[in-house]
Amino acid sequence: MNGKVRKPWLWVPTLSFYDAILYITLTLLCLIFYKRTGLSHTEITCLGSLILLPWIIRPVVAESNFLRKYPRPLLLFSELIIALGFTGLLYMTKGSWYKSITLLLFLVISCGYVIHNSATQLFFKSLDSTTQQGFEHAKNFSYMLGKLLAAGVLVMLVGGLETFSGKITQSWSILYTILCGVFYAIFFYHIFTLPFGSQMRDQIQYLTVKDRLRIKRESLLTSFKELTSLPKANAFLTFVLLYSIPHTFLMGITPLFLLDTPSHGGAGLSTQELGLCYGTIGLLGLTAGNIIGQKAIRDKGLEITIKTMSLCLSFPCLGYLLISLLGIEQFSLISLFVFFVEFGYGYGIMACTTFIERFCNGKPQYHVWCNIYLTLGFILPGFITGYLQETLGYPIFFIIVIALGAISWSVTNKVIDSPK
Repeated sequence: MNGKVRKPWLWVPTLSFYDAILYITLTLLCLIFYKRTGLSHTEITCLGSLILLPWIIRPVVAESNFLRKYPRPLLLFSELIIALGFTGLLYMTKGSWYKSITLLLFLVISCGYVIHNSATQLFFKSLDSTTQQGFEHAKNFSYMLGKLLAAGVLVMLVGGLETFSGKITQSWSILYTILCGVFYAIFFYHIFTLPFGSQMRDQIQYLTVKDRLRIKRESLLTSFKELTSLPKANAFLTFVLLYSIPHTFLMGITPLFLLDTPSHGGAGLSTQELGLCYGTIGLLGLTAGNIIGQKAIRDKGLEITIKTMSLCLSFPCLGYLLISLLGIEQFSLISLFVFFVEFGYGYGIMACTTFIERFCNGKPQYHVWCNIYLTLGFILPGFITGYLQETLGYPIFFIIVIALGAISWSVTNKVIDSPK
């Protein structure tokens, strides 16, 4: 922004809070919604991946000059279309066309998230380094609070409404009403609190849309050629794409598994229990894993810890395998297994993010391609995970997830040990 940005404490926490709620809505709430309204696991995981497809272009949007030129209008526009999308969901949770219409609405919301998240990062970067450091804890706390609210409190709330009323679609309509209220309130709040202007505006040439697209395409191709010409580039990009594949196979299935009845190999949790177990305890495990992973890399070095971290993405899934095989129904024990699975992911994924930071060496154009690869690895498995689980059953599916740890181990060894 031009000059000193005024009162960042008015908008830094709310932007992080907003992004967190939206992230959980698109990666978790929609899966639970489709599960509770009777879709098959094949349909649910495919729809979940389709909803996230716009995220593939998020790294490109984040680096676009158009966003840098109009960050405030685009951010407010994204908040408006997101709120309107949830307004549509209020009336589209039942009926013969609900699956197609809700998918379309979730896609609109997902596109809004891409714009909002990119603009949010741009606003944070507009702060001077001292202010950024001062607000780092506030930003992280607000993001964590938003995730806990959405994955924990809201899931428990809709579960309680399901139990109380016995009407699933009505309960989810109430939840979407609450989310509508939150998103409209934050939208109007940001109209008055977000700063104006862009620090990049004076540096941008006023070109036609055709010229801007041509320049951006040439820039992306050039940066990709530069990235792939670096030593160990092919091994590195393979690592980015495949490192977290055990957890990406598991991510879309976990809430469905926890909700499924023991007779189908699931954990048999209610929606309310899912909010506490997966949305709260699991999230705390993920956060603890992140913190301890960062500390391990800082104390022992990435080269020493990364191979162990790669195994932590798959082997904690043994807990889910035991639940399915033994028919474990104790909530405390299920919660413990969920905690360790999410802890393992939080711990293990730090190796990937740290390695990307080091390899890109602070060059945003390299980050664009790394994030595209990372997003592809995050989304694409969802198109087959539901089908695999329904075809093979939970025990064999979890065995496959554990076996996929060999891929993480292999690409980790390749990128660490390959010659420069």
